[in-house]
Amino acid sequence: MKADPVASYHKLNCTSPHQKRRCDTENNQKNRGHSRPLKQIYKAAPTTRRLRFHPNLKSLAEFDDGKVCLLKVLYEVWKTNQQMMVVLVDKLLRTEVVDCSSVANWLFSFEMQHDFTSFYVWEIMHSTIKKMSRHVDQLQQEVDNAHDKQEAAKRKEQDGLDVIDDDVPTDEAIERMEERLESATSAQKNLFLVIFQRFIIVLTEHLARCESAGVDYNTPWYKWVIERLQQVFLMVFTNHRHMTGLCPPFTLHASLFTPLPPSLPKPKRANIAW
Repeated sequence: MKADPVASYHKLNCTSPHQKRRCDTENNQKNRGHSRPLKQIYKAAPTTRRLRFHPNLKSLAEFDDGKVCLLKVLYEVWKTNQQMMVVLVDKLLRTEVVDCSSVANWLFSFEMQHDFTSFYVWEIMHSTIKKMSRHVDQLQQEVDNAHDKQEAAKRKEQDGLDVIDDDVPTDEAIERMEERLESATSAQKNLFLVIFQRFIIVLTEHLARCESAGVDYNTPWYKWVIERLQQVFLMVFTNHRHMTGLCPPFTLHASLFTPLPPSLPKPKRANIAW
C-alpha cells in the first residue's frame, strides 16, 4: 500500500525546513517505483510544451510574411526584456519555426527602427549569421566524409579486399546529402543578400533625408551603421570558408550594387561603394 505524503508529514511532525526536506526525500524514495521523480517531470515539461505548440507556430509561420509577423508579435510582447528576446529568437530558429532570412528582414523592419542601435539586435544578427554558417559547414563536412568513405571502399575493392563496413554510404544517400547542402547554401546566400540589401536601403534613405534637409549626413548614427556594415562584411568573408564557391565577389557585387550617380559627392560615393 502506498504511503500517504500528507500523513507522513503529520506523523513526523515536520515543522523545520530540515525535517521537511527529510520527509520529501523519504517519500520520494518510497514512491520511486510508482511515479517519476519530480526532476524528470520538470525536465520533460519544456519539451512537452514545445511539442504541443510547435505545430501551431509552424502553421502561423508557414510563409515568409507570417514568419516576420510572428517575430513582430514576439517583439511587442517581450520588448522590455531584451535577454528574453535573444533566447526566444534562438529557440524559434532551432525549432525551424522561422528561418534566418526572416530574422534579418524583421531586424531591419520599420517596427525595429527604434532599437536598431541596441546591442541585443546585433547580438541576434551575429548569432543568426553564425548559426547559418555552422549549419552549412556541418552539411559540407558530412558530404566530404561520405565521399571519403565511398572512395576508401572502392580502393579496397580494387585491391581485392572485402568491404565489410556497413557504414559506407550509397550513391543515393550522397545525392540526398548534396541536395540538403545545396538548399542550405542557397538559404545562406539569400541571407547575405537580404542583410546587405537592407543595409544599402537604410543608408540610402539616410543620405536622401540629409540631402533634402540640407544637413550633414556624417552623423554619429551614420558612422555607427557603417561600422556595423563593415563588421558584418568581415564576419561573412572571414568566418565562412565556402563563401567564394557559394557567392563569388563579382556575383555579390552585381546583385547588391547599382552604378552610383555621377552627381553624388565623393565622400558619399566612397562610403556607399565600400
